[in-house]
Amino acid sequence: MRYVLAVPVWGEFFCALWADIAAPSYLAPGNISALRKTGTVDILLFTSHADAEWLAAHRWVRALGAMASIELVHLPPEALAPAPQGEGMQQKYQVHSECIRYALKRYANDPDAVLLPLTGDVFWTSGYGESVATAFAGGCHAIASAGFASELESVAPLLRALVDRSGPRAFDSRAMVELCLKHLHARTLTQTWTNGISTANFSYFFWPVGAQGLICHAMHPIPVAFHLGRIDRKALEFAGTIDMNFIFLASPDTANIAILDDSMRGSSIELVGADDKPPEIRNYAWTSEGLGAELANFRSWGLLFDPETQARIALTPVRFRHGPVDAAWAPVEAESRRVIQATLERVKAGPSV
Repeated sequence: MRYVLAVPVWGEFFCALWADIAAPSYLAPGNISALRKTGTVDILLFTSHADAEWLAAHRWVRALGAMASIELVHLPPEALAPAPQGEGMQQKYQVHSECIRYALKRYANDPDAVLLPLTGDVFWTSGYGESVATAFAGGCHAIASAGFASELESVAPLLRALVDRSGPRAFDSRAMVELCLKHLHARTLTQTWTNGISTANFSYFFWPVGAQGLICHAMHPIPVAFHLGRIDRKALEFAGTIDMNFIFLASPDTANIAILDDSMRGSSIELVGADDKPPEIRNYAWTSEGLGAELANFRSWGLLFDPETQARIALTPVRFRHGPVDAAWAPVEAESRRVIQATLERVKAGPSV
């Protein structure tokens, strides 16, 4: 296989974040080394002309170059021009989508190509690459997962110090999850289910299992990898923002979507800044009044697939943990499944609920 890592990153802050933390995480045990056991690794690094030279000289980028083919793809200046006030986030999504589209079209005719869309603020824990390689060896078309957000300002200095001391070995899955769960971003905290309180974002739900970890159910999982020789060819012409729903266009039969469901086998963790405000906290009373607006919103953008497809994805628990799954997990998993099943029934029943 040919694994293609597509990474759009520009600007001094995000280039440093990616080069100091994400890049060495790819070199952690069980990541790029595992991908190389079943194929080659190409890295498309989309960046500005101004940032390209600095990135190419960075020690961890040079270390990556010994394990993978790295190509610097220069982003046009007009794509990176300051966005009008309030449109910065949309601009970033659009640039990211254009980069992924570039990679999709460039490798579209390679039957062995596997595309991994990445961002500069997400790093891998040990074993992530092995999980990806194993899933595709099993014949899947695409891979999805869910993830929690950790505070960038708190975690990034700690990770930089760990990398300075231990290099890529710092990204042990158990240690990384334990560290990052101690610094959850407000976005994840507002998506954590506590007595019917969650977020207005009807996409992720989290349940804490004491201090041992989190269970996540995702209505819309994150697309983390696509086998371009197996996905629906119509997806290659997709013109919209390549986000969570794109995976269902690429693999309409969700039996062919593998879900990475346990952090102990490797995961990706997102670092989010304090200026990225979470949605307003909402009270999910299980009544038509409490849920009506949220379900209507969910149907308007989320129901691109049939209820059985939706249920299979949403009912798959994703565990973020730094220890064994013991007796403490069972009642939480049972409760989380009950809530998700109730939610799916209300979605399926229609606007009158």
